[in-house]
Amino acid sequence: MTVQQRVAHLPAVWRGAERVPVSDRERTIVDCRPDPELAGGIRHLVDIMREYGRRADRNFTKLASTTRGAGSGAAWKRLGYLAEALWSEERALVVLRDMKKRGNSDRPPSETVRESPASGEGS
Repeated sequence: MTVQQRVAHLPAVWRGAERVPVSDRERTIVDCRPDPELAGGIRHLVDIMREYGRRADRNFTKLASTTRGAGSGAAWKRLGYLAEALWSEERALVVLRDMKKRGNSDRPPSETVRESPASGEGS
């Protein structure tokens, strides 16, 4: 997905003669997940997520919804791990915590486990 496609639906504000797309908090967290350097590094991303969780206007349901529509792989595991570590009590984030188990597969973990040759299965 190109940058233009990623920002096409974002609301925009005018800064002088330029129209600038603006991301919300949830989208910013999700966008920094594959490349934490965009947030100043993984430690700063953790700080951002921790502060987000403290805000009265946080919206974990919106964060989970935004997350569902964006990418997969190691970045899913990273966000799932951080969500579990920072917000383990938030039921709306079960989808994020489950992502750390799924990795880059869309299948449930039970479908991705392979039998080892030593188990005697299938021989």
